Amino acid sequence: DDYKQWAKEYHSRGRSSGSQDSPAVSRKDERRNEARLRQQTANARKPFEKKLAAIEKELEPLSAESKLNEAWLAAPEAYDEANRERLQAALRRRGEIAERITQLESDWLWNQAQMEEAVRANTA
Repeated sequence: DDYKQWAKEYHSRGRSSGSQDSPAVSRKDERRNEARLRQQTANARKPFEKKLAAIEKELEPLSAESKLNEAWLAAPEAYDEANRERLQAALRRRGEIAERITQLESDWLWNQAQMEEAVRANTA
C-alpha cells in the first residue's frame, strides 16, 4: 500500500511539472546531490575506518594467542608440578590479554559510535 501511494505521488509530480526537460534536469541534479552525499559520507567515515581497521588488526593476533593459551590451560599437563612456572606465566598472560582485548573492543565500539555520529551529522 505504501508503495502504491508513493508511486501515485511520484507519477503525479512528474505530470504536473509541465515540461519534459525539467524532469531530466532535476534527475541530473538529484544524481549529483546523491554523489555529493556519498562522497561526504565516505569522507566522514574514512578516519574512523582506519582506526577500526588498526584495532581489528591488533585484536586478531591477541585472539589467536588467547585461544592457544586457553587450550594449554585446559590441558591436564598444565597443572603438573613441572609446569608450575609456565602455568603462572600463562595465567598472568591470560589476564593481560583479556584486559587488552576488553580495551580494544571498547575502543572499537566507541570509534564505531563516533563514525555513525559523524556520518549522521554530515547527512543531516
